[in-house]
Amino acid sequence: MEYPVLKKFRDKGSGDIYEVGSKYEAETDRAADLQRRGFIGKNDDEKSTKRTARNTSRSPEKNDKGNDEA
Repeated sequence: MEYPVLKKFRDKGSGDIYEVGSKYEAETDRAADLQRRGFIGKNDDEKSTKRTARNTSRSPEKNDKGNDEA
């Protein structure tokens, strides 16, 4: 999978230098280590599948006549 580079680093395996804004391809274990250390971000697939919390609390709304509706 490809991950966005957040902080410039040299890959310990290949010796290649990755600049901020470039993409880094890695296996899950290596990516998790680099993410934990702040060098790469989450890939686009991980971002799009993440669910967001919804506010399910209901507040009383006024109808057209100004009365409270439940």
